[in-house]
Amino acid sequence: MEAVHVIPLEEEIDRAVRAFEVPGGFRANRVYLLATVAEGSGGVGVEALRFCHGEVVRRLGALGIEAITVYMSIYDMLDVIRKVSSIVRRERGRGSTIYVNMSAGGPFVSVGTAIAAMVQDARLYYVRCERYSRTPEEKLEHGNAIVTRPQIHFLENFRIIMPHERALTVLVELYRRGRMRTSELLTVLHERGVEGFEEDHRLLDRGERVGLLMRLNKGITGKLEKVGYIVKERQGRENVFGITESGKYVACVSGLLGEVDPGSSSGKGGILE
Repeated sequence: MEAVHVIPLEEEIDRAVRAFEVPGGFRANRVYLLATVAEGSGGVGVEALRFCHGEVVRRLGALGIEAITVYMSIYDMLDVIRKVSSIVRRERGRGSTIYVNMSAGGPFVSVGTAIAAMVQDARLYYVRCERYSRTPEEKLEHGNAIVTRPQIHFLENFRIIMPHERALTVLVELYRRGRMRTSELLTVLHERGVEGFEEDHRLLDRGERVGLLMRLNKGITGKLEKVGYIVKERQGRENVFGITESGKYVACVSGLLGEVDPGSSSGKGGILE
């Protein structure tokens, strides 16, 4: 069983790697670094972010740990949640043990990281520091925080009830499209082979179609509307569904959006969009 760590990274170095360097510390086959700066971008603080990322990749490489870089938006909570959730879901499918470090990013990123890790039931941890860097030289060596002997705190995951897979299929598709008609939802569920929707609604007689619509409403859309994840309005002979802000969070934390392909990584810090 492989050990995989997911580390959203800003201006930290020690908090991202020190726990791997000390005797008896973490082991890892792969580390996903969610970097906040993409190639070609500029702005205040960009060089510091790039420097910390490069140092973390270098120190992981010295330990023989594969580093995979995935770019995220530091200002977009949904993007953080989506990327972390997708990586955890993919790695769990490979049978990996997944750890998520919430201490190497800023407060905003840490919140999204914690939400994603708890919903996906990964091992969420926080690395405490001895003190914060006081000089430019210390910051170049350690990042914002100095960690000598890591104090690792594992956080207990709260049980967060997610919609069932059929409902998640609808939410994810609504997230991608924004709005969908009833007939479009039925087509998606049929094409995905979702249980209960194996038959093509376009080929059914009136009675069979009514039964299918009742199954959609009672089993999926009605429940999502009740908890506030979608809204419905009537247009002509069909209902049109839209996703709410709450629904967007659930779609992103499902891990079904923005899949990451670990096959294109490299030990030198492969870059994935």
